[in-house]
Amino acid sequence: MARTAAGEVNKSEAIRSYRKANKKAKPRDIAAALQEKGLDVNAQYVSVVLSNARKHKGKAGEDTVTARRGRPPASESFGGLDLANLKLAKKLLLSAGGARQARMAIDTIAELLP
Repeated sequence: MARTAAGEVNKSEAIRSYRKANKKAKPRDIAAALQEKGLDVNAQYVSVVLSNARKHKGKAGEDTVTARRGRPPASESFGGLDLANLKLAKKLLLSAGGARQARMAIDTIAELLP
């Protein structure tokens, strides 16, 4: 993050604090209010700052963390199985003596279940 000169106001922080005080203010209203205070900001810059604040919510002491969009990382899901279930499957393979024996045990159990 760029440093501000001594006595200079951080524009992004000013935008976030104004938005916190005026929850329903639109970017152009925030820009106009801050321009009256002498800060050189426009509505587009306000929108970018507020968008970034929503994306990073929760990382710097905020209340909640926003949900990630898209596919989960490969480390979290393997064909619908999580890592804990894969570890259990590995134990089954090792205790059964191999994949063929584990498959036969699973097929037998599947026949017994309704």
